[in-house]
Parts: sequence; structure tokens; C-alpha cells
Amino acid sequence: DLSLVIQLVAQRHDAALRALNRGPDLHSFNVEYKVLKAVNTDLPEVNTSLHMAQIQDALRTRVLESHVRALHTAASIAEAAKSILALREVATHAPDIYEDVQVRLTSALAHLKSTPKFGTRGINALGGHLSQHAQGQLVIAEHPETFGSA
Repeated sequence: DLSLVIQLVAQRHDAALRALNRGPDLHSFNVEYKVLKAVNTDLPEVNTSLHMAQIQDALRTRVLESHVRALHTAASIAEAAKSILALREVATHAPDIYEDVQVRLTSALAHLKSTPKFGTRGINALGGHLSQHAQGQLVIAEHPETFGSA
């Protein structure tokens, strides 16, 4: 009987959404998300796809999109660096969504590099600015295709 597991999944789903609504509280979110991922992997007979989709959508709309939007509209190296550091900080506090953060960061960096405002020169300056912060050094190391010459 999987009714207790199904009930647990619903509770963890609700707790993850509440954590996103609280500020967001990414550490608490990550704890709940990790449980749902484990159930999804270890108990395929329990369908968690709707719960996972709702949580990923909430994460995207409540947390990630605002950072990506800020990065896309950054008017200066300092603004871009601040947005990049904030986005990378999400992965630090919720390591189970690291891949989601990296996909969005890669896309946003490619966008910046292709804009006349930044281009290769701006990306090089951005790399120099990021290198002054521990999180920024992580971003540079994780994106050598963008910052290889920074």
C-alpha cells in the first residue's frame, strides 16, 4: 500500500511551495525537493511527475526568472555581476537545482555576449569583476566557454 508515500509526496510538495513563498527559503526548499527527487527515482510506481512539474514551474517563476531577467537587462558590468552572483547563489543554497541554474546562467551569458552593449570586451571585464568574489570565481570556472579569455 503506497498511500502513506503518496501522502508524504503531497506534504513535501506543499512544503516546497511554502518554502519558495517565504522569501524564498531555498535551504528548506532544497530539503523538500531532495525528498521528492528520491521518491521519483527510487519509487517509480509513485507518480510524482505532476508534483515535480509544479515545483519546477514555481521555482522558475518565483526565483530564477527574476535573476535571469535582471541579467538580460543589466546596463553595466556591476549590474550584470550582481545578477550573476545572485543567480549562482541560488544553486549554493539549493544544490539539487544546480543544473537548472547552470542552464539558465549559460543561456543568459550567451545572450550578454551577443549584445552590442557587452560583447567579448564586456564579458572579459565582467570576468575580471566576478573574479573578485568567491561565487564569481565559481561562475568563471563553471563557464570556461564564456570566460576562457577573461
